[in-house]
Amino acid sequence: MRVLVVDDDPDVRRLCGINLTWEGHEIITAAGGAEGLELISSEALDAVLLDVMMPNIDGIEALRRIRQSEESMDMPVVLISARVGIEDQIEGWAAGADGYVTKPFAPSDLTDALDGAKSLSPEERQSEREAQLRQLAEHVVT
Repeated sequence: MRVLVVDDDPDVRRLCGINLTWEGHEIITAAGGAEGLELISSEALDAVLLDVMMPNIDGIEALRRIRQSEESMDMPVVLISARVGIEDQIEGWAAGADGYVTKPFAPSDLTDALDGAKSLSPEERQSEREAQLRQLAEHVVT
């Protein structure tokens, strides 16, 4: 699988790249949301691993743009974030995430999330997003 890793932290890009390459994936990296969006429109990709907290175009905004584009709207996108709160996860799933991995993470967390998202059709991923949102909403205190 050809995966784009978008994160402003070079150490995280390197760690993701090493672990995903070890699992047999081809990796392309981007240092931010704008660069990631450019690569999504110019490269043949199978999935995106997208950090949430980045300067300029953050991961949530980048994900919204991915979902609005005809060329990338069905691409599997997994968010990675240090934000572990339920509200943060709801925002990610509502923006169109196909997975949400919190930092720090085990290498298998990345491959499991990517492989799981890639194995589902766009319709099945949409159903999974809706199920995640329902489950998380049950935990929100009103």
